[in-house]
Amino acid sequence: MFRQQAGCLGVLFLRAGNQNHSVCSLWRSSSDVDALANSTTYQATAAALAETGVLSGPSSVVLYEVEGGDLDFAKLPPVG
Repeated sequence: MFRQQAGCLGVLFLRAGNQNHSVCSLWRSSSDVDALANSTTYQATAAALAETGVLSGPSSVVLYEVEGGDLDFAKLPPVG
């Protein structure tokens, strides 16, 4: 679903233990993030996840501006 969104540069699915899960997505601009709310594929994915019960508790969105950094995906361990 994220690959279908204009301006989405990547996404990471994060977990701390069994209860804490987060999604960190990287976007070209804040207007691309704003457009996500109107995306039919995003709405369908969120609804499907909500029906499974995997989304529980409060949700929040925090926007950060990139000030620098480096990420080499080739050095990350395989998922799974």
